[in-house]
Amino acid sequence: MKRVDLTYLDLIDRILSQGFKKPVFGQDNLFRYSLIGQSMHMSLKLEFPLLTTKRVNWKWAIAEMLWFIQGTGDIRYLIEKNITIWDSWAEKYYGKANWKELVMTGFEDPCLPLHYTSITNWKESGVSVDQSQWVIDYLPKAPERNSYVVSLWSPSTVYNMADTTGLEPVLLPACHFSHQLLAQDNKLSMVVNIRSNDMPLGNPFNVAQYAALTHMYAMCMNNASGTNFEPDR
Repeated sequence: MKRVDLTYLDLIDRILSQGFKKPVFGQDNLFRYSLIGQSMHMSLKLEFPLLTTKRVNWKWAIAEMLWFIQGTGDIRYLIEKNITIWDSWAEKYYGKANWKELVMTGFEDPCLPLHYTSITNWKESGVSVDQSQWVIDYLPKAPERNSYVVSLWSPSTVYNMADTTGLEPVLLPACHFSHQLLAQDNKLSMVVNIRSNDMPLGNPFNVAQYAALTHMYAMCMNNASGTNFEPDR
């Protein structure tokens, strides 16, 4: 069993034994166990944190992260790869069962308004910032700084996603809403903040995605600046 499996199973055990039961928003007949303020720590030097105690479609996980960092929300990217992760949300957004056909034939806007795309496409007050590129450009120049934070949360728009009737929102505000890059002795680490995490379904995806993103950051910085950063944790 891999270290990431032990970390994952330990957190599952804590949630089940210490968590409190609460209804799922907008679905009073469904409940979940919730435990606030938990964390997972893992080393990227020893292994890639892909669970073996639970099946994880890592190709879909990495493809979804690549979709996020394109910065457009163009769902045709997922349709062409037969990835169905966002299908239920897209159908709610378009309000049509045949939304895929309409999107692929150009009759509907193919871009979902997702906060996840602000990784590389942050727009605020008319200013557009590629947050990931900023990290890649400046972290090698000043690795001692602790301000390399990528935010997916815009208070000016994120709350408008919620349905004011109290029902489930058509599009979710970002669950994994920020990440921070930290460097020391040519070791690159990432801290990911998640407001709400579906442990059986979303968490294994997110762990693999952000481990891969840490490797991507290191690779891009090394190629661009001639540095030698290695993913650490």
